[in-house]
Amino acid sequence: GDSGFIISCLIGSASLFTIFIVRALYFEQTFAHPNWLANRNLCICFIISCLYGFLMLTNSLFIPSFLSSVGGLKPFQIGEVTNIAFIAYLIFSPIAVWFAKRVDGRLLMTLGVVLMGYSCLLGMQIDYQWRIHEFIPLMIIQSVGECLVLIGLISLFVVNMQPQFALHLGAYVSIARVLMPGLAGALMNTYLRISFDEHFGHKTAFIQTGDQMLSTENNTMSIVSLINRESYVGSFIDGFSLIFVIAIIVLVLICFLKPSPENHIVPFCR
Repeated sequence: GDSGFIISCLIGSASLFTIFIVRALYFEQTFAHPNWLANRNLCICFIISCLYGFLMLTNSLFIPSFLSSVGGLKPFQIGEVTNIAFIAYLIFSPIAVWFAKRVDGRLLMTLGVVLMGYSCLLGMQIDYQWRIHEFIPLMIIQSVGECLVLIGLISLFVVNMQPQFALHLGAYVSIARVLMPGLAGALMNTYLRISFDEHFGHKTAFIQTGDQMLSTENNTMSIVSLINRESYVGSFIDGFSLIFVIAIIVLVLICFLKPSPENHIVPFCR
């Protein structure tokens, strides 16, 4: 917040994006016209696809960061963890596609978000002793949930797409596909850092000073190390809690989705 360069970049980016939207609204022949926002299902699906970047952080950010900062694992050991999540995602993908052909996309996404929310509840139970084996059930549940949500989103985008919206919407998909995961990771890293500082400050407040100072330097270093470790754990619990709240928001958004129009791709469910 004290960096003039960062503030100027944010203001400049927001200004350019605002100018782009205003121009797109006033010029009918402009590229990437936002007229597809008039379609409620497409608009809600786009918002969910943006929030999906946050929902993925459980496997992509929290677990690797926890194992590195608290567990002390090396990068190649953490790579084994991410491989577990990738394999679970890969194995379940054909099953999710099979379901997408027979089940309404709204139900598919609901089930996926519920699983991702449940993985966050599991993550909120972590302590400093958690390592790879403790995270395996959480990662598998999270991967299955991610797969269901993504396949459900794709099916809803396809069946609600209208020819006049196709090109314009395609120009905005990169926001959800490329920009939001990176932005979500940056914002969450900042949140974890702030949360760590708050936990560290609260815990160090219990250390007495003055006449009751710790007798040796070793004791001081040991207690600071413990405080540092528990502050990391507390910050990750806060992170899981925030993602759980986002999962609830996504579930509420799914409730506002209308039935998809009749089509030959997925079932027509009312």
